Amino acid sequence: MNGLMLTSRGAAPIVEFAWESHDVDSCRFMLARDAEFQDVVHEVVTAEPRFRHGNLRPGTYFWRVSGLAGSAESPVSPVRQFEIRLDQVAPALEVSFPGDPIETAVLNLVGETEPGVQVFVGDSRVVPAEDGSFTHEIRLQPGLNVVVVEAVDPAGNTSYASGTVQARYRAPESKS
Repeated sequence: MNGLMLTSRGAAPIVEFAWESHDVDSCRFMLARDAEFQDVVHEVVTAEPRFRHGNLRPGTYFWRVSGLAGSAESPVSPVRQFEIRLDQVAPALEVSFPGDPIETAVLNLVGETEPGVQVFVGDSRVVPAEDGSFTHEIRLQPGLNVVVVEAVDPAGNTSYASGTVQARYRAPESKS
C-alpha cells in the first residue's frame, strides 16, 4: 500500500498492512506521521508479515518494516505512505423527472452525480459514465409512478432524489 487514499465518514477505518518477509524470525513494523519517523504512531514486532490498525485519525501516514533474525536487524524497507480523509458530504445528485404526463410505458431517466459514485434506481443498479452521468430505462405502470434514485459515494454518504411520473397510456389487455 503506497500512495493509497482511504476515505472515512467518521469512524476510523481498519487499515491492513502486508509485506513479504524472507529468512527472518519476526518483523519490526513502524507507523509514523512523518517520513523521517520522528512522530511514531505505532511500533510493533510481529511474527506475521502483516499488521492491522483501526484507530487512525484523518491525515497522512508513513510506514516501514525491517526483518529480525536473532539479534540482527535488516535494513528498513522503503518508506510507504497513505492518507486517510474524512468525508461526511453526500454526493451531488441531479435527476430529470418529466413535469408533464407521458404517453408511453417506458421512461428514459437521465441524471448526473459525481464520478466514482454508485447509483441505484429503485432496486436496479445503474453504472454511471466516467463523468457521473447516467441514463436508465424504467417500465412504468399506467397512472402515478414513484421513482427513487439513490447515489452512494465510496465513503458511504448517500443522496436521494425522488419524483412522481404520471403515465397515461393504455395497458395491453390480458387474454383470459
